[in-house]
Amino acid sequence: MPSSAPLEIAVLLMPRFSLMALSAVLEPFRIANRLAERPLYRWRFVSPMGGAIEASSGLPITAERTVRAPVRAGRVIVCTSFEPLAAANREVLAWLRALDRSGAELWAVDTGAFLLAEAGLLHGQRVTLHWESIAAFAELYPKVETRRSLFERSGRVATCAGGTAGIDLSLSAIAREHGTTLAFDVADQLIHQQIRDPAAPQQIAPMRRYGTRNPTVLRAIELLHGSIEQPPSLTAAAAALGVSPRQLQRLFTTHLGRSFKRFDRELRLERARELLEQTSLSVLEIAMATGFGSVEHFSRSYKALFGTSPGRARLVPG
Repeated sequence: MPSSAPLEIAVLLMPRFSLMALSAVLEPFRIANRLAERPLYRWRFVSPMGGAIEASSGLPITAERTVRAPVRAGRVIVCTSFEPLAAANREVLAWLRALDRSGAELWAVDTGAFLLAEAGLLHGQRVTLHWESIAAFAELYPKVETRRSLFERSGRVATCAGGTAGIDLSLSAIAREHGTTLAFDVADQLIHQQIRDPAAPQQIAPMRRYGTRNPTVLRAIELLHGSIEQPPSLTAAAAALGVSPRQLQRLFTTHLGRSFKRFDRELRLERARELLEQTSLSVLEIAMATGFGSVEHFSRSYKALFGTSPGRARLVPG
């Protein structure tokens, strides 16, 4: 039997939080309140300093409370985006730990999992976050299991990829707490035609992204995505896929318009750029994590593709 009291939610807003992710995760609760004609959910905004805090779009939202003030909540939603740990001071982490000790559900949207991990609250948990940040997160917190899903539930922890994935996470909560009928009614109000499966992929399928349905090419792309740190040679990849090196090279040229080696290098450099923008790993560490044998080789390749050195790229604001 659902409780008649509204669920109290504390929404932690960090500097440059994603407005899209915040709206996606909160709007289903607002609509649920309206359709139920009573408050099922009630939330208040909290930030490190209180007062106006700007989203990444520049839009300010007023936080009624700071993390210095204790708050009672059955659920906390951590909203971040770029540089999630930039303002993660001791007070923020202590506030999160206190809510965890009180038994609150811990939700993190977009890159919010960084804060939960930094607070030591993800041991033994399974999480997801925005696909651009998964590699950086895995480098910093290798003991936390990550998945490229829309959202994940693991005990009292719920994480989602940000963007519209917050809608699906909140709809699933509404269905569990107040029934599927209400959840579907809320989805209709959002013109959201289904509650997507948590395990649904975050990104466009490779066959659509790269414009090919060739099964060997798609398997090769999957192989390269899974071998960023230790990339296979053309010969090794061909053997794993059961084709000749010459045939694999021809397939890449025909279907992707570039050689196997070039595609692999660009894939690893894209991962390197993510690590440069989202971690404090050294250039050497990033070079090793993306399969380059030396900083010199990595730097030359990076500059050839992006027109700037890895060191300069790190100095440019996201």
